[in-house]
Amino acid sequence: MPLLRKINISSLYACDVIPCFSLEIFDCDSCYSVNSLAPLVACTKLHTLNCSNTDVSSLELLDSSKSLHALNCSGAKVSRLAPLSACTKLHTLDCSNTDVSSLELLATCTLLTSLGFGCTAISSLIPLATITSLTFSNYLNMPGAAGIATHP
Repeated sequence: MPLLRKINISSLYACDVIPCFSLEIFDCDSCYSVNSLAPLVACTKLHTLNCSNTDVSSLELLDSSKSLHALNCSGAKVSRLAPLSACTKLHTLDCSNTDVSSLELLATCTLLTSLGFGCTAISSLIPLATITSLTFSNYLNMPGAAGIATHP
């Protein structure tokens, strides 16, 4: 029997998140009944997570997700990215339309190549200055990114 590797529950009105050890991709975009990522703590192979437009407010449990490559939490109720500092394989992050105000602790995500942060309170990219794979110029013209400093 094959192991479950991908779950897509996008746009479902009500759904419970269940733990699955072999899960690699979890997409719950616009599934408004999802308000916690707690069941995913057992998913050690998870590399892609889309919890955009959900009631998820905490990414705390992702600090144990060493395999996470891509995270879309845009439109979620997230305000802190601190747990992602342990996600050293992260290369894609979209935290647009959230209450995130700092990228300070993402400096350890040295593989980051894509960052979406439109309509946030982020005012400086300086904390990410050492990440050479991230191209800042692609984001300076984004709505909500006016005045972002890229150099000290």
